[in-house]
Amino acid sequence: IDLGIDLIIDIKTNEKPVADAKLWDEHLMQLAAYQMGIHNEIKNPAGILFMNHKDMEARIVWAEPELLAKGRQMFKSLLEYWYAKTVL
Repeated sequence: IDLGIDLIIDIKTNEKPVADAKLWDEHLMQLAAYQMGIHNEIKNPAGILFMNHKDMEARIVWAEPELLAKGRQMFKSLLEYWYAKTVL
């Protein structure tokens, strides 16, 4: 679907009610890593599409830009740790 803008959406499926879905730090790091891989900056709307395959429900939870910035910093810190640990 061409909406005229680039979106980053990760899909998570489970059997939990989608009304209770929220973003965790791990989601923010994952979305920020996708953005870094595509643009190396935070500029696209990004969110998680939570899908309950049992009840056939879905909901997108969008990440606010300041939360994506937090996710980017956390991801970069963990990446630096991994580089130091593996001597890369």
